[in-house]
Amino acid sequence: MAFYAGRYLTRHGVARDGLAIQAGFAMAGDRPARVAAISITVTAPAGLPPGRRPGLQAVVEHCTVHNSLARPPEVAITVEVAS
Repeated sequence: MAFYAGRYLTRHGVARDGLAIQAGFAMAGDRPARVAAISITVTAPAGLPPGRRPGLQAVVEHCTVHNSLARPPEVAITVEVAS
């Protein structure tokens, strides 16, 4: 998200100083063991014009990791024995 946000800011002439991303998670209380919720806070630089906030929100909501979590990839696991 920081990569996408930084690119957005640069493209719109806003300095990246102050850009920060904080993330947290909560584990599910049942089985299987898994992450049940992820929370992310994007702190935008003080110089971000109010009209650019929706665009920044849209950009970070479409980062590669968010897209992958929203539409989980297929996972293939192979166990091999060392020779």
